[in-house]
Order: sequence, then structure tokens, then C-alpha cells
Amino acid sequence: MGILACNACRSRKIACDRAQPSCKRCLLSKKPCEYRARKSAKPAVNSRLKLFEARLGNLESQLVPEDSLSLIRSKAKQEPPSLNHEPTDKWTHHDFRKLFTTDWLGQSLSTIRIENTPEQKPIPEKDIQQRLYDLYFEQVHRSAPIIHKSNFFRALEDGTATTPPLALKYAMWAAAALTSIEYQHMAEGLYILARKHAEDLEMHSTLEQMTISHAQCWYLLAFYEGIRAYFGRAWVSVGRCARLVQMLSLHRLDSPLEEKHVLRQKGWAALEEGRRVFWGAYFGDRCASALSGHPLMIRDEDIHTNLPSSEESFDLGVEEIGISLKQADNADSIAYLSPFAGTIFTTSMVGRTIRHIRAFEHDPPTEINGNYWKSHSEVDTFISLAFLNLPDHLKVCGAQEDMHSVLSQFSLHISVILLHQVAARKVTKQKMSPLVGKNSIQRCLASALQIKNTIYSVKDLKMFSGMMWINFCIYIAAGVLIEDVSTSNPSSTSAVDLGLLLIALKEINAHQTNVNFFARKLESDICRAGIVCSIPTDLRGMAGISIPQQGGVPSPPEDAPYCDTSQHRYS
Repeated sequence: MGILACNACRSRKIACDRAQPSCKRCLLSKKPCEYRARKSAKPAVNSRLKLFEARLGNLESQLVPEDSLSLIRSKAKQEPPSLNHEPTDKWTHHDFRKLFTTDWLGQSLSTIRIENTPEQKPIPEKDIQQRLYDLYFEQVHRSAPIIHKSNFFRALEDGTATTPPLALKYAMWAAAALTSIEYQHMAEGLYILARKHAEDLEMHSTLEQMTISHAQCWYLLAFYEGIRAYFGRAWVSVGRCARLVQMLSLHRLDSPLEEKHVLRQKGWAALEEGRRVFWGAYFGDRCASALSGHPLMIRDEDIHTNLPSSEESFDLGVEEIGISLKQADNADSIAYLSPFAGTIFTTSMVGRTIRHIRAFEHDPPTEINGNYWKSHSEVDTFISLAFLNLPDHLKVCGAQEDMHSVLSQFSLHISVILLHQVAARKVTKQKMSPLVGKNSIQRCLASALQIKNTIYSVKDLKMFSGMMWINFCIYIAAGVLIEDVSTSNPSSTSAVDLGLLLIALKEINAHQTNVNFFARKLESDICRAGIVCSIPTDLRGMAGISIPQQGGVPSPPEDAPYCDTSQHRYS
């Protein structure tokens, strides 16, 4: 222990430099400098020590089962901890989770245990595992084809270090369980375990040990959280996924600087899987930013990875020359986009729209900024060209066969709505020509109508079950129609179309529990706007919406837009 301050400094309660034989203050004041010896701590009284040990043993017996205590004590006797630790790059540890599943106040530190117990079996039986894998590749994989099916099952049977981590398996099982009535009761427990294992994997992995499986896991966790409306967690999971793909250099797989990337050594199929994992993160980043209003994490100018190739070449492992995101702006190149690449390309338009809005969101509301309208015109032109040059297999006529057609159409229409909703509000605030604002409102209405037409061109709406982006796009389109029906001169079809969109939202998630967030929110917005009576009676009955009692719905704030909460309001 260090030397105490001298007696003179201690009595005056001032700082002492504790110099020997005399401190500086005493030397200057020419006073004697004396130090008091530090008292040694009294040893614990033997009787008190025994009392504490008895009380501690009694508390342990109440909190931890006796067999666990005996195991801990025997381990402590057999393996005394070493005080001479050597530095290592890996986290070497014993399984401390068994010690800390319960804190010493008797409160559970975890909502669910990782270990198998007789009462709860978190790892499904083999036949259930196989069924969940089948459901995953039948349902979830269609919208997010980021895992190579053949390589995944081969790695499962391999049993070596290439075996997919448990966190990824749980995430796949949880996402798959949501798509089936038979297994929905298992989904939440599987999700909790997936997140626990993912966090554990993150804590115990060095940068060199991280693989695309880590990113795939966080993408699927965000997918699940978005469906269940765990939005705060979903944004964080998307952020983790986005950072992981950047740490793994998946955003520059086709750059000359990455010729020695580890995925290139594993063959074209592994390289293409890496591309798809990156673009999955990119898609999630754009969707999360549109829903939450948070800034984008992945910039287009940093990307040097080609867009995904066709599903056939990916499944068979046959190399196919891809195109970059920048090349996709060219009318000649866009025709060669695969369905998944088309979804990514159209989602990039959402990103461009968000970047444009963000660049001018802090301008004074009444200040007319010529640069804003110039940027607005450029983004509007990009979106219009994308509509014009979109290949036939991504247009509405192909929507009945491939969900990526619907995703592509919805992303472009949402870009139009976000762009022109903000423009219409700026026109009002800046007191510009009403014709400019009217044109923007008409563009929003046209896109909302196209979203309704597109969703009703699909034979089975349940193919979009659990797809948060589809639900969000329908919800935003419905918001445009609510604004129109609430005006003094609405379109003659807006009320009918609004009822049809509400029915579509409820139909999409009809066989799933606790995933109808947007349907409930839309119904609440319709009641709040006081336009329930405007929807035809037969549609109200089909949608299951009734006329609210007078005074039962709170009045909205003045100028509060419908279906445009503060989470994703841009002006």
C-alpha cells in the first residue's frame, strides 16, 4: 500500500506530495513533517467467519441444486486457478453459463436456458429439424436466397469445422417455424436461443474466425424480428449484419484488390453465396432505413461486388458473369438482371430517395432551395427510367410467378411515394405553385393504385406471409389513400381501394399469429381519420372493421400524416 499523507497536510485536508523525509508544503512552511504508520487490517474473527460460511452455504442450497454445487466444489478442488496466464488470441474459457444462469439475489438472468433439460428441449428432434429445413428453403429462401442449399446440407453431414454454427441453425428454424401453423408455437423459443447463441458466437470469435455464417445468422434474426414487429431489435440486428459483411470485405468481392479473398479459394458457388449475403444485408439496410428513418449504413459508392446471378447458376454452381450496381443503370445491362438482382436494384432506388431527402431535411421549411428541386428531378428521372427499362420478368405481368417481381414493383412505387410526399409538403410550406404540389399528390395516388393492382394480380396472397417489406409498402400506399379520402374532393375509387388494401394485409398474415402489426395499425389509422363510413359496407365486413363509437378514437394532431408515423417521417 502507498504512504499516507503527512499529519500536517491530513489535518488541513490538503494534497500532500508524500515526499521523504519532508513534504514540499512542510519544507516551505518550515514545519516538522511527520508520517503516521498505516494500521494493518484486523484478521477476521474465527467465529464470525464460520457464521458467514454457514449463511452462504444455506443461500447456495436455496439458489443452486445440490448436484450442481457439488460439481462446482469438486472442480474447484481439482482444478485450482492458475495465476500465470499466458496471452492468447483465442478466448479460452470453461462453461461459465452454468454458474451464472441465476444471480445471487435469486432472479433469473436469462429467460431460457441454453442447455437441454427434461422440461424443455430447445433442440428439435431430427425429423422436426429436417421439416423446418424444408420449410426454410420452400418459404423463407424464396425472398432471401442467401444460403446455398446443397453446400449447407453437405456441411451439416460433414461434422467438421465447416459445420454451420448452432446460432445459424436456430435462426433458420425460427424463421421457418413462423411460416407453418404446425410449428408456430416453437418459433419464439427457437428465436430466443438463436439470439443467445449468436451473441455467444460474437463474444467468443476473433475477426479471423468470423465467417459469412455470422452475417447470415444476424440477417435471419432481423428477418424474424421484423415480422414480429420487434423493430428496435431488428434495426440493431440489421446493423450487425451490415457491419459484418463489411468486416468480411463482402462489399468488394469483385474488386481487383480482393483477388486472394478466402471465398475465391472455395469456388464460384461460395463466392456467389458471399455476394448474396452482402446484398441481403444491403436490402435489409434500405428497408430498415425506410421504416425507421435512420441513416443508411452501406454507401453505393463503396460497393465493388457484382449483383446476384440467376438462381439456376447459383444452385448448380455454374459460373455466370454478373453486372455491377452501377452497370445496372444502363438500359442495355438491366435486361440481364436476375429476379433477386432486380429486387436489389429497385431497392437501391429507395436508398437514393432516402439520401436525397436526408441531404436537405435540415433546410428551413420556408426557404426555397434550388438544389433540392434539382436533386428531386434527378432522382425522379432515375426512378422513371428504372420503370421504363425493367425487364419483362420483373414487371407486373410476371408477378404471379415470382415474388421478386412484386418486390421490385413495390420498391419503385414506394420510392415515388416517399419522394413526392416530401415534395408536396415542401410546396405547401414554401408557398409554391399549387400545380406542383397537385402533380406530386397525383404521382403518389398513381403509385398507391399500382401497389393495389399488383398485390391483387397475385393468385395466392399467402405467398407473401411474413414479408415485412411487402406489408410496409401496402401500409404506406393505404396511407396515401387515407389522405385522399380525407380531402373535400377525393378520387372516386380511393375508398374502395383502401378497403381492398386492408383486406389484403389481413389476408397475407391470416394463418400467422402476432404478425399483423401493419394491419392493426392501418385499421387504427382509418378509424382515427373518421372515414370508416366511406368504405363500402361489404368491404368493411370482409375486412372486419366496424364503425367506432363517438369519442372512442383520439383526435390526431393537426397535419399528422396517416400511415406515416414519426419513425419514418422525413419532413
